[in-house]
Amino acid sequence: MPDRRNLRVDGIAWLLLFCGLVVALCVLSHEPAVGGSSASNLLGEPGDWLARELYAALGSAVYVLLVAWFVLVLMLLVRKSWLRWSGRMFGWLLLLPCTAITADYLGHDWLSGPVYGSGGILGALLRETLQEQLPGLLGWLLLGACAFLGVLLAADFLVRGFVEILYYLCFGL
Repeated sequence: MPDRRNLRVDGIAWLLLFCGLVVALCVLSHEPAVGGSSASNLLGEPGDWLARELYAALGSAVYVLLVAWFVLVLMLLVRKSWLRWSGRMFGWLLLLPCTAITADYLGHDWLSGPVYGSGGILGALLRETLQEQLPGLLGWLLLGACAFLGVLLAADFLVRGFVEILYYLCFGL
């Protein structure tokens, strides 16, 4: 018989999965209201409110939040290697502000988003802080390094596979 701790963690993981699916349904069925008309959402007015607030806070980076939430659920359900899944979770959480800043840099020409910018309030605040504290190339290098580290941690299996393919191509010839 499985111990109570494992059942408790499984219960929390399934509850988080259900909540994540509800939030994803809110976000994916969100259509911004045009000209004061009420937007339709599959979950009604509460779903529309939640999606509006998430878009206002994160902008286009809200999709990275949904992926990070799913990785957290997988980390709790799989539990084979806490270190590996914790690294992936940290990678996705590092990619969240990087995505918000990048979306804010790209602006409304490339991405849709709230009035504050395509990265939401978080992207606008972090971009202004980054430009103020580290102007010029240094800020871009820090953002690039954080994004590279985030991708390296979040998609370690893809990076490892790519490095192996490069190894076999270089040394196999």
